[in-house]
Amino acid sequence: MKYAICNETFEGWEHKTVCEFISKLGYTGLEIAPYTIRHDKNTFSQDVIHDVKSQAEDHGIEIVGTHWLLGKTTGFHLTTSDSLTRLNTVDYLSRLIELTAALGGKLMVLGSPLQRNRIADINESQANEYMIEILHKLVPILDSTQITLCLEPLGPQETNYINTSQHAMQIITAINSPFVKLHLDVKAMSTESESIPELIIKHAKMLHHFHANDPNLRGP
Repeated sequence: MKYAICNETFEGWEHKTVCEFISKLGYTGLEIAPYTIRHDKNTFSQDVIHDVKSQAEDHGIEIVGTHWLLGKTTGFHLTTSDSLTRLNTVDYLSRLIELTAALGGKLMVLGSPLQRNRIADINESQANEYMIEILHKLVPILDSTQITLCLEPLGPQETNYINTSQHAMQIITAINSPFVKLHLDVKAMSTESESIPELIIKHAKMLHHFHANDPNLRGP
């Protein structure tokens, strides 16, 4: 088994220092939160991308992929009835797919609780429709880049939409793409009625990535 860690854990550190430090700890992978390397107006500098990838490689670290995809952004939402906002969200996520590929990553974890929250006038069925619409539009670029998008259930303390593995599987099944799969996390699974072992066994065939993040935000 290989271990990776998320780069925003080391907020304020230089990327090179993070790679050197985690390598000494025994990690072999790093997940990147896009906002940590973002340039002005949600763009990404090719020079920065090159430096992030090469500095990781210099320390034997693989960029596993990206997560917290819509973190610290404005103007994007996954379940809004506003069609322009949905189009803008597709455009930005498409750029993140390209970013992930340029970094050498193979997967993206779609959590982003605030940007998927179901607002008051949207019921669950409508929210599902909008989420599925957005993910369908991303499938061609996922296919061309061979990047897997992993949908992450989150607990009700973080969001009011997709709180269970079963709900996530409903969306994934509707997309029906080999590049849209399931992500599970200890913290989120701890809020479900089924036990963590039961959830892992139940969804093992579609499980593509896993976060070992306890409810206390430390290792489980």
